[in-house]
Amino acid sequence: VLRGRIEAALPERLGAIAQLAVTFRAQVKALIGDPSRRRAFFRNLVDGPAGRLALAGDEVGARRVALGELDAARRHLAPEGIAHIVGAGPGDPDLLTLRAAQLLQEADAILHDDLVPAAVLPRARRDAELVPVGKRKGQTGWTQAEIDADLVRRVRAGQTVVRLKAGDPFVFGRGGEEIDALRAAGLAYMIVPGITAALGCAAAAGIPLTHRRIASSVTFLSGHSAGGAPGGNTTVIYMGATEAASVRDRLLGAGADPTTPVAIVENGTRPDQRVSTGRLGDLARLAAVHSRGGSAGPSLIIVGDVAAYAAVETPPLAKVS
Repeated sequence: VLRGRIEAALPERLGAIAQLAVTFRAQVKALIGDPSRRRAFFRNLVDGPAGRLALAGDEVGARRVALGELDAARRHLAPEGIAHIVGAGPGDPDLLTLRAAQLLQEADAILHDDLVPAAVLPRARRDAELVPVGKRKGQTGWTQAEIDADLVRRVRAGQTVVRLKAGDPFVFGRGGEEIDALRAAGLAYMIVPGITAALGCAAAAGIPLTHRRIASSVTFLSGHSAGGAPGGNTTVIYMGATEAASVRDRLLGAGADPTTPVAIVENGTRPDQRVSTGRLGDLARLAAVHSRGGSAGPSLIIVGDVAAYAAVETPPLAKVS
């Protein structure tokens, strides 16, 4: 039992980090003469942004970041850190993902919302800085701009930061705004999804959100929109890639704009993930081209302006500017 728990706590792709270290061993020895600084470089390689990207399967991104860190070490510059935008789940701390639990043990600082379950925070590293940045209706708290600025400041200073949000960071969690800030600053980040409140609460209440006989779709709505502006809509279609023409026709018939961005995500979160992007009016052709590019794994279609965020060249759970 103990062995099983230890194995479960270890990242699955540790070998990728070891291979990354081997790749850079000769260069580090040639460029960094001081043994203590060499050790510091490899510690950061394992625990820092490059190691995180290697664990996520983004070997190209990991090498790119490691090269930047090697150059910084050679010039005696402090390496930049990384931000992890993490979903804490709907409430029960046992529903925290394994990846999220691992990152809580690695973070220098955890910027957490008020809605994050109190039982989750003790799972953080003992010396991690816990920073409450929550916003509650009718109460004074951190503005989103202040959160973005603090996140950028900490990553620039070399910290490994977990931005911990209740539920899932990309479902009414304003995770997209924080990604915008990190991208604009040219900083490394990763996304760790969580069980969103709608799924967790429905399951806890014994409510199937879809049912073959009575419910074939689910809509997530916010009770308010940013600044009073009308909110856009995102539609996610499960098992729709083989029916792309029909999906397109139904959405266009309902009044959708044919220039609306779309993304087909196949084998999402897996090592063989593939993403294709285009426009709604061209969805049938996009799906046909996508199907010729590889295995016919489980796919879903995301339709809406947010689909323009899709990362095609690097895994969406690991992005480095």
